[in-house]
Amino acid sequence: MAANPAHRNAMRFSAVEDVKMDGLLFSRSVPQKELGFRPDQIDSLFGFPGGKVFEVIFPTFALFEQCLKHFKERNDSAPLKVFSINALTQKRWVNVSMFNEYVQSADIITWLNQFCVVSHGLRVRDADGVKTGYFKALVSLKRDPATEELRHISSAIRLGAA
Repeated sequence: MAANPAHRNAMRFSAVEDVKMDGLLFSRSVPQKELGFRPDQIDSLFGFPGGKVFEVIFPTFALFEQCLKHFKERNDSAPLKVFSINALTQKRWVNVSMFNEYVQSADIITWLNQFCVVSHGLRVRDADGVKTGYFKALVSLKRDPATEELRHISSAIRLGAA
């Protein structure tokens, strides 16, 4: 199944073992009970025919990232270990730390565009307005042409010598 490019903050749960459940049972046992989300933190939940594949749409990117984090931390629990997850969202934040004050934002964006498409980026400043040496970019992930899966890029990258 190819991801719908219009999906935002979407996570697909696919059963890797022979288990079937309806959407309500899945919602109560996996996102709510095991991952700790309240019903108001879930925008939509779609159950595909067959009861083995579910898509959970979160209203914010922060909740989407929290789902990914909680799944990785708790994936050995009984309800979670029968599922694999696939992030269907394409946007994510990438933090670049630079050890050279002369590197321009445009150069960082050019470098990042090898791996993803940069929507926008900004230099991070501290509370006093001083540059911290960090650059933060919101990027869209590219798809691998062979598999149609999203090619993920690390969320933290260092450029220059440390």
